[in-house]
Amino acid sequence: MLEVGKNYRITSDKGLNIILSKRRHVNAKFDIPSYDTWDVQGFFATPKDALKFMVDGEIRGTGMEDFKSIAKKQDELYDLIKSLKVS
Repeated sequence: MLEVGKNYRITSDKGLNIILSKRRHVNAKFDIPSYDTWDVQGFFATPKDALKFMVDGEIRGTGMEDFKSIAKKQDELYDLIKSLKVS
């Protein structure tokens, strides 16, 4: 498993697919306390494809209202990817 920041992770299903998941917080309801869960975002052939999908989604999530916000999000994501520990 490869943690990608606090909100994403990349896993594999016995070598057949690369799986990108995103953390989602579930609020407390009735007697069940709040907790975090992982939602599958997609299945990919390579980790590079999974990271590209993540970056594209995060950039689209900015609303693309102005170049400054897009460039800031790009810089944040590049820094996140550079920080990944690959062994």
